[in-house]
Amino acid sequence: MNDHPEYSTPQARPAVRTVPGGGATAPELQFPDPSSPEGATYYFLVPAELARMKPLRSGPKLLYTVLLWHGRQTDRCWPSNRRLGIQLGVCRRTIINWSHTLVRAGLIRRPEKRAFRNQWTLLYRPPLPIRRAPSSHR
Repeated sequence: MNDHPEYSTPQARPAVRTVPGGGATAPELQFPDPSSPEGATYYFLVPAELARMKPLRSGPKLLYTVLLWHGRQTDRCWPSNRRLGIQLGVCRRTIINWSHTLVRAGLIRRPEKRAFRNQWTLLYRPPLPIRRAPSSHR
């Protein structure tokens, strides 16, 4: 009965809609409840320098962008792997893999002591954009 091991109950299965013009089906997008932490509306700005880093794939770049958001006041932040996974819509193991990639790239440092496992140290902070005064056109 359970045709996909990821969905243990019928309620956990994604909604499916019929595509017009044929019997094909596609998963329907479901957005989290805005009142829950998973559904909170916030935006992550990807710095252009980070977006252009060729050896990094998009997942680690996105993780670093979220870490920049968490550490917006300082170069350290303390989100858990679970919290980051919820924010990015991936599993905890994916966050761990992406964090290893960022450590190897020299963008972050993670403590070796287990007591500080949620600490993330950002080693690279992109420069802030320069705002230019509006020019007066006459």
